[in-house]
Amino acid sequence: MEEKVDHNLTRKTLLYRVQNETGEGVWDDFVDKYRDYIFLVVLNFGLQREDAEDLVQDILLKVWKGVKSFNYQPQKCKFRTWLCRICRNSVSSYLRKKKITVDTDVLGKVEALTEPEVEKIADKEWEHYISNFAWLKVKDRFDEKTQKAFLGFVSGAPAAEVSSKLGIAESSVRVYFNRVKNAMVKEINILDDELSMVR
Repeated sequence: MEEKVDHNLTRKTLLYRVQNETGEGVWDDFVDKYRDYIFLVVLNFGLQREDAEDLVQDILLKVWKGVKSFNYQPQKCKFRTWLCRICRNSVSSYLRKKKITVDTDVLGKVEALTEPEVEKIADKEWEHYISNFAWLKVKDRFDEKTQKAFLGFVSGAPAAEVSSKLGIAESSVRVYFNRVKNAMVKEINILDDELSMVR
């Protein structure tokens, strides 16, 4: 008889472990996977890189203190939305406390964000983050020319321009692009599935 797998439980494993286990390794795993994502979200709220770097550690501390009471209900509150709310509130407090000289609209814009807008930022930055994560995992599978063809095409350069720059046929640019794109799609699906328990 085939063993039944509870995919919902599998997806929630990291969140479950962070909420229920006390080992340092669990928290380190979480930080390893989400530090860069938090950084991207904070930048999206209008902070400069240096200020964002200062704030990420504070946000991680708040997440660590609050994650035990987070109630995973994907239809009501995705984990990423909850995380982005913490980021938004932290950015707002940081700007007020530090009295940072910023465009006067930045603080007002951050504080005026609605829940749907926060969720939209969470999703947009997740797509950006997961794509970069996937690229780092797949790029070494391809030679330098294939990597350059992919990056050139993705940046919006016409195939003819990429072809001329790399000294290869236009058809080769498309072939190289599709090879990398297919690997990226597979890797994104794997990563998204591995990390979906904290969406």
